[in-house]
Amino acid sequence: MAEMEYWSWPPRYDDTYRPEAGSRYWFRTRETMPAGDRERAIVERLEKVCRYAYEKAPFYQKKWDEAGFHPDQIRSLEDFESKCPVITKADLRKAQERVEPFGDYLCIPESEVFHVHGTSGTTGRPTAFAVGRDDWRNIANAHARIMYGMGIRPADMVFVAAIFSLYMGSWGALAGAERLGCKAFPFGAGAPGMSPFNDLVKSMTAVASLLVPSSTNGRPALSACSARR
Repeated sequence: MAEMEYWSWPPRYDDTYRPEAGSRYWFRTRETMPAGDRERAIVERLEKVCRYAYEKAPFYQKKWDEAGFHPDQIRSLEDFESKCPVITKADLRKAQERVEPFGDYLCIPESEVFHVHGTSGTTGRPTAFAVGRDDWRNIANAHARIMYGMGIRPADMVFVAAIFSLYMGSWGALAGAERLGCKAFPFGAGAPGMSPFNDLVKSMTAVASLLVPSSTNGRPALSACSARR
C-alpha cells in the first residue's frame, strides 16, 4: 500500500500545504487508492482511534470493558461493526451529568480546550462539545479538502449563510474556507438588522454557499454547499 499524505494519528497537517495547481485531488494517493488498500487503511485508523480513546477517556474504557471489547480486536470492518458497542446520545448526556461540564469522554486535559460548542437541547439536556486546538486545525483541514473536492479553489468566495452560535457546521465551513485560502464571507443567519446588507450580497459573486435547513411555507428549504463551475 502506497504511503498516504499526512496519515498519522493523532492527525498532523502542514497548514501551508495545497495541491499543485490544476490538480483534481487534495490528496491524490488517498483519493485514488484501490478499494482493498482503502479498507485496510480504514481498519488501521479505526484501531488507532479506538486505542487512543480507550487510553485517554475513562468513559470509553469502562463502556468497552463492560461490553468485552478492546481495540486489539479490530482486524476488519466486520470486527468493528460487530464488537464495538454503540454510544448513544443518552450515554453522553449521562456522562456530562456525572462529570460536568464535558463528561469523562474528553481525551485532552480541560486546560487545552480551545472552543466550546454544543447542541440546542431540543430533545433533552444540551450536550457540550469541547474542541482542542489541534482538533480545530483538523476540522479546518477536513473542510478544506471537502471544498476542494467540490471544485472550490483558493481565492473563490464562500458565502456562509448559517448561524454562528453553538452550532458547529457554520464554524467548520468558515474554518475550511479560510484554510483553503478562499474569500470567506461569514454572513450568518437569523441576526436582526441584516436586511440592509442584501444589496451588498447581490453585488458579490460567491462560488459556493453554505445554507441551513429552514421552513418556507411549511416546506423544507434546500441545504447546500455547491460550487458554481
